[in-house]
Amino acid sequence: MFLDLDNKPKDRIAVIDDNGSCLTYGEICDFSARFGDAISDRALIFIMSGNTIGSLLGYVGALASGIVPLMFSAKTDTSLYEKLLNEYLPAYIWASNDMVSKIGYASVGFAEHGYVLM
Repeated sequence: MFLDLDNKPKDRIAVIDDNGSCLTYGEICDFSARFGDAISDRALIFIMSGNTIGSLLGYVGALASGIVPLMFSAKTDTSLYEKLLNEYLPAYIWASNDMVSKIGYASVGFAEHGYVLM
């Protein structure tokens, strides 16, 4: 797995976010497996990122599953984002719950830690 995360003690804390929420290495590995099962291999995914656990999990889950991530700030200018969306035609987008209506992609039914896979 990416960065040998699966070889770390499963119960050891790996991440603490700004709100004090924690994730263990085991939780990251479990999420990565579920995330990989929800996406086709070698697909391109846009990750609308912020300083959140959901954003980090999408990135790690993508890399661990052989998925090609392209990360954007959730604050990326709309016209630039739309240009890149039309240019690259990603198979998926991983974005926070509050961005779903702005993006316009349909959910594939996978949502965790405040993020939705579209």
